[in-house]
Amino acid sequence: MHVFVTCEIDVFVTCKIDVFMSCTIDVFVACDIDVFVPCDIDVFVTCDIDVFVACAIDVFVTCKTDVFVTCEIDVFVTCKIDVFVTYVIDVFVINEVDVFLHNLCF
Repeated sequence: MHVFVTCEIDVFVTCKIDVFMSCTIDVFVACDIDVFVPCDIDVFVTCDIDVFVACAIDVFVTCKTDVFVTCEIDVFVTCKIDVFVTYVIDVFVINEVDVFLHNLCF
C-alpha cells in the first residue's frame, strides 16, 4: 500500500509602494499588498503557514513645509489547515496472512 501525500504551499507576497510627491505638497501614498496562499492537500496533512509582511515607509520632504509621511502596514496571514481523511479499506486475508496498512504522512 503506497500512500502519496502532497502538500503544495505557494506563498506569493508582493508589496508595491508608490509615493508621489510634488512641491505643492500633494502627498499620495499607496500601499498594495497581495497575499496569495493556495493549499492543495491530499490525505492526512497539516499545513501551517505563517506569513508576516511588514511595509514601513518613512518619507521626509521639505518644501517650505515639513511633511512627514509614515505608512506602516503590518499584515499577518495565518493559514492553518488540518485535514483528516478517513476511509475504509477492506482487507481480505488469504492463507492466514495478516495485512497491516499504515498511512504514512510525509
